[in-house]
Amino acid sequence: MTEGFTTYLSDIGRVAQLNAEEECDLGRKVQAGLAAQEILDGNGEPEPTRRSELRRQVRDGEVARQRLTEANLRLVVYLARGYQGRGVPFADLVQEGNVGLLAAATRYRPDKGWRFSTYAGSWIRSAMLAAITNQGGAVRMPAHLSALATQIYKAERQFEQENHRTPTLAELARSCGTDEEQVARVRELRASPVSLEAPVGDDTSLGDMLSDGSDSGPDELVLERLHGAAVREAVEEALAAVGDERVRRLLRLRFGLVDGRIRTLAELSGQFGVTKERLRQIEARTLSRLRRSGLGEELRELMRES
Repeated sequence: MTEGFTTYLSDIGRVAQLNAEEECDLGRKVQAGLAAQEILDGNGEPEPTRRSELRRQVRDGEVARQRLTEANLRLVVYLARGYQGRGVPFADLVQEGNVGLLAAATRYRPDKGWRFSTYAGSWIRSAMLAAITNQGGAVRMPAHLSALATQIYKAERQFEQENHRTPTLAELARSCGTDEEQVARVRELRASPVSLEAPVGDDTSLGDMLSDGSDSGPDELVLERLHGAAVREAVEEALAAVGDERVRRLLRLRFGLVDGRIRTLAELSGQFGVTKERLRQIEARTLSRLRRSGLGEELRELMRES
């Protein structure tokens, strides 16, 4: 990472996070400011006192949008990690994600019942995917290697978490069911991945900055940052309708609600003696229940990334 980008990460790591009430308050101020600006831009001429009040609302809305955006810059950095290796440098992914975040802050309507981080996640991802599609870099990864690149990235992340070291080409090839030459080619083509151990300042790593100093694992962090308390309440409510205690235990592990780590289908299959296909069916039913709360697709994306 460049010195400037490292400084940026250090700066956003010091920004205080928002609770649900603060998000709603800021969101309402943003919308009030936009409405006030429309009136000022209209054909009518408000009387001086009214015009002064409208201008104040516009200023308050701009400040609120900035606060809403700054408090969620770490979310952009986390989500950008999932799109590495697709031809766009990490810092550029973050920059594009920030554009999506700003758009979300402008359009967010608290009365719809969404946490802002949940709503913003789709805008951030869309902006990053657009950047990958439109500016994939001078060396664009061939389509047939894109899926393998994603598989290799996930295998690297899992291996590093379990073994506390970087896997060799042979270990990655074995894990992904390919040969070392293909792994090496993908590594050459993709942008250099940014590790959670990458230094941000003298005594802080990227992982420390994202986790805000807590003991939560990265998957728990995603759950908390993307959805806050809303996702836990929705998941727990859905699980309460599951009569089988064993299935409830399985799903809580799958969604990372036991110890903060989202289990893979392979892990749960071995632990519970259930086929992966059966696990997919159980998960699908749970996601269907959650879809009523608007969180189903976000959780599905989390499962896909883990």
